[in-house]
Amino acid sequence: MAKTLAFKTPYGTYDILFSIGRYQVYNNTAVEMYSKAEDGDYYEPFASMTVNINDLPDGCACIDTNNIEGIESFIEENGLGKNTGLSVRSGFCVYPIYQFDLDKFADHLIAESEV
Repeated sequence: MAKTLAFKTPYGTYDILFSIGRYQVYNNTAVEMYSKAEDGDYYEPFASMTVNINDLPDGCACIDTNNIEGIESFIEENGLGKNTGLSVRSGFCVYPIYQFDLDKFADHLIAESEV
């Protein structure tokens, strides 16, 4: 059984698991977040941690700071990745680029049976 990570928001604390994949366009790393459903029997989609903008180096991704308040602190506090100091602008938003340590996600990946 995967171990959840606690994601604290102004609206509550959520037990998070992840799925890691690739976007079809640009082949960038895609990270999806799942939280335990209210009845606690399964996990449901919580948020997409990443957005797919531009071609990035392997293991790097633009972080969705526009829709997930506190996501940068969550990533850094849990050792999931580091800010590269680079960013990408899309529309009115500027997304920081993080280099993920994908091995750190290994204990927190959601199983098909949990969705």
